[in-house]
Amino acid sequence: MRKRSAPALDSTSQDYLDRILNSATRMRQLLDDLLQFSRVATRPEPPKEIDLATMVREAAGVFETFIRESGARIEIENTLSIRADESQMLLLFQNIIGNALKYRGPDSPRIEVRARHGGHNTCEIFVKDNGIGFEQQFAEQIFKPFQRLHNRGEYEGTGMGLAICRKIVERHGGAIRVESEPGKGATFIIRLPAQFTKLEATRAR
Repeated sequence: MRKRSAPALDSTSQDYLDRILNSATRMRQLLDDLLQFSRVATRPEPPKEIDLATMVREAAGVFETFIRESGARIEIENTLSIRADESQMLLLFQNIIGNALKYRGPDSPRIEVRARHGGHNTCEIFVKDNGIGFEQQFAEQIFKPFQRLHNRGEYEGTGMGLAICRKIVERHGGAIRVESEPGKGATFIIRLPAQFTKLEATRAR
């Protein structure tokens, strides 16, 4: 309709057409996110050894153009290797990095990733950004499906990204939480069973 009839439509009809197309796009994204959410449990892959630094770089590659244009920096300190579902871990870091880039502050985005030994035979991965942040009282809400702290006019999205992240981490026997303050960015803390093979003090960009 847009290709064939748009020039002949009046402004009101153009507006209706735009709304239909925008709604269809949002519905497609919602269905894609729901499919990803359901596949976390229904289509797992055999675990394999994964290097954190390599995984973060691969996840960030999806946003290569935006990173280059915005001057964003991603720094990796203390890389580790774990045995996990590679495709799900890739999706986990894509969602967290994508969130950091979407909710950016006035400065160029900066994302820091580091890992350490945790207590009770666990390892912890920290992903810290310098974005707009939010009130800590909403730290649990953002992991629930369809929950958003901003309206769709401000930031695009379906509210499923972090729900998918939690489901992935919990499927691996771990937990995820976030600490944040308005204007001071957010830090996502991922705790996983210590099935790592090495933990090395390195720094990479």
